[in-house]
Amino acid sequence: MSEKGQEISSKKNQIKDMKLLIQHLDTDLKHYLNQQELSKSSLADSRQIEDEAKRLLNSSRSRGQVLSSLIKHKESDRIKGLYDRLVDSIEVGQTCIEYLKRNDLGRA
Repeated sequence: MSEKGQEISSKKNQIKDMKLLIQHLDTDLKHYLNQQELSKSSLADSRQIEDEAKRLLNSSRSRGQVLSSLIKHKESDRIKGLYDRLVDSIEVGQTCIEYLKRNDLGRA
């Protein structure tokens, strides 16, 4: 085979090798893109769980502040008939609600 023939044969082999490499890289790329989508989905789920946990924590804190405020108001003998989270009459409940509204506490 002549020198040109060998060079052409060598270039054809290089082209074949490059095409094979491109196929492997394309397969890898598809795999990594799929992994990226799965990671994005997992991240979105995690963020949603985090947001819900934060919302619940804030809600719990707010309820604690409302209850603490009502207990302090009771301890100063301004509310009769309040037992921890229970009230013994509608009037006591109304008094608690009015107190919360007046002091801008909770959602009453």
